[in-house]
Amino acid sequence: MSAENECPEPKRPRRDVALMFDGQILHMPSALSARDLASLENYLESDMVQSSLQEAVLHDSAAAQYKSRRCDSAWLHLCHMPAARKLKHAIKRAQDEWEVLPRTKRGVLRCHYEDVQYTEYRGDRLAHFKQWHIDADDDGGDEEDKREITVVALLTEPGTDFEGGDFECMVPAYPDGIHHTLAWHKGDIIAFLAKRLWHRVLPTTAGIRKTLVLWAKPPFK
Repeated sequence: MSAENECPEPKRPRRDVALMFDGQILHMPSALSARDLASLENYLESDMVQSSLQEAVLHDSAAAQYKSRRCDSAWLHLCHMPAARKLKHAIKRAQDEWEVLPRTKRGVLRCHYEDVQYTEYRGDRLAHFKQWHIDADDDGGDEEDKREITVVALLTEPGTDFEGGDFECMVPAYPDGIHHTLAWHKGDIIAFLAKRLWHRVLPTTAGIRKTLVLWAKPPFK
């Protein structure tokens, strides 16, 4: 089919940023533009990124909250990524909401961004992270326990590019909270408090669920 006869994908109208599930998730619809997504797809499909993907199986972990996970992931430098500015903006938007990271006297955010985790949840492997977990622990001593804000960008469309793979959270906390399933779309970004939100990813049953995850923590002393 020639380019002039191709029908462009309809643009979803931008919706307002919203706090969801008792204020535990900040939902930023259409935060990534079609151009952002195309640039990210080219970058993530490059030999450099694809060759760095490794199986992330944590069912043998000693940590109780990480007893069950299966996906492929790669750690990527934020400064090299397309749409890095949009991911940082999502962190700043979350900081405006929750104020968990330090600021300068002039109000400028001070934080350290971890490398970005790119994840592929493949339907042919029933990939998942179905154990309820939080991303950091107030009482933990690991470097990851310094995380304050988690940002997740969805790069593929539920029901079109993949089946299953629902993002679920439990509010106000595990194990007695209420289950919620997030309804989101390709290009959406969510943010939540790394030490607070209990969440999981159910098995992907077809296609590939692709996400970017970025964490922010206080700056190194």
